[in-house]
Amino acid sequence: MKNTSALAIDEAAKLVGGRKELALILGVSVAAIGNWKQRGIPFEQCMPIERATAGAITRRNLRPDDYLTHWPELGKAQAQTTPVAIKTIAQAEASIQEAAAKIEHAVEQLSKKEAPWDGRERRRAQRADASAGQGV
Repeated sequence: MKNTSALAIDEAAKLVGGRKELALILGVSVAAIGNWKQRGIPFEQCMPIERATAGAITRRNLRPDDYLTHWPELGKAQAQTTPVAIKTIAQAEASIQEAAAKIEHAVEQLSKKEAPWDGRERRRAQRADASAGQGV
């Protein structure tokens, strides 16, 4: 629990601007937050941390071993939302891959085309070479 909780509390602090800001939001000392990394986060602080991070760090992240003991409703919510979240993430990944393939194809097509000004310059250079060859 300590490793996962310690990572979660560090991430929460980063999200709100640092340990000092998190301590101010929670009404505790910076040292208390440091102690939580060693001893575990008090369950009464988990909901305020979740709110302070706009849900980015959840009670489940903060107390992975016993969150269901304190918040049994999270077990039901987790079971209901996980398939939807996984489906949404998979759809997003597929969309990103599709967009990346389209961009790659467009770049490939553009690299094959000659810009209009390149063609004009090439023709001018050819005419200049041809006229220089006739003058000699």
